[in-house]
Amino acid sequence: MKSLIRLIKRILSGMKLKRLDSKDIPNNKNEIRLFLIVRNESLRLPYFFKYYKKLGVVRFFVVDNNSTDDTVKFLLKQKNTHVFETKERFDRQAERIDYMLHRYGVGYWCVVVDADEFLRYPHSEKINLKQISKFLDGKEYDALHCLLLDMYSNKPLRLTYYKKGSNPLLVTHYFDLDSHVKYKDFIEGSGRCKFKGGFRDRVFGLSSASLSKYPLIKFKKKMYILWGAHQIEGASVSKIEGVVLHFKFFSDFILRISEEAKREEHWNNAKQYKIYNSKTRKDSSVNFYYSKSTRFKDNNQLIRLGIMKTSKEFESYVKNCEK
Repeated sequence: MKSLIRLIKRILSGMKLKRLDSKDIPNNKNEIRLFLIVRNESLRLPYFFKYYKKLGVVRFFVVDNNSTDDTVKFLLKQKNTHVFETKERFDRQAERIDYMLHRYGVGYWCVVVDADEFLRYPHSEKINLKQISKFLDGKEYDALHCLLLDMYSNKPLRLTYYKKGSNPLLVTHYFDLDSHVKYKDFIEGSGRCKFKGGFRDRVFGLSSASLSKYPLIKFKKKMYILWGAHQIEGASVSKIEGVVLHFKFFSDFILRISEEAKREEHWNNAKQYKIYNSKTRKDSSVNFYYSKSTRFKDNNQLIRLGIMKTSKEFESYVKNCEK
């Protein structure tokens, strides 16, 4: 019954998508594909595309949900980018992603992220997505688990300015090392959410905030991604783990959360956004930095801290790739 309901939702979601480009979509299983749903992300997209192209993404599939800025204009100019639009509520993105992956992602290694999320894995500065995918294929894994790591600055939020096209780490380079906690009933390799809380619990009291992501998957017809890739069903999850650096907290966040709190189109009538909005309205000089904030250095730092996980086999594989 659950599968039938999902099939119906997928079909209905696909019927409500309108494709805006006419570019050819080749059947090349060797290319890495990225799937994204956006609304008013013209500030973040230039660097987002630069980052993921360098990491090895060849083709982008983007669904725009009622943007009022230059998001669509930017997307239509990008090479190997296929743009769709929908007028449905934003909180129905699970069905949209499910449709897009079944239509364009079956048999491909796919990246599933938001516009403010940047995937890193052990040695991602040395090996690209195609190379790590080859390793995962050899071990018969088809999903990578990552900790969602919220990044912030040591300045008040309203003074945390981001310049379009620049590396967001230049502005928000701190994270909480020990605020996230592991779900007590989590089973390794289950595809469920492993971590919760984190920075958003410390600052906003959101103890149930999901901090697991499954952003890299080799998609199969029987797979299903839940809650914005916080969980995945039908996947064999790698023992190697990465991170998704999350760059939500720039100065524009203040206006964005005010609008989204009113629209009530995010999960649970935008409950989280209403909490964000209430906190920032009460304290216009809110600063997320505190005594235990950790400054980001590089991937090796995250491995040493235990945030990323590698293995002897993977380390050996990386060395061979460098030869």
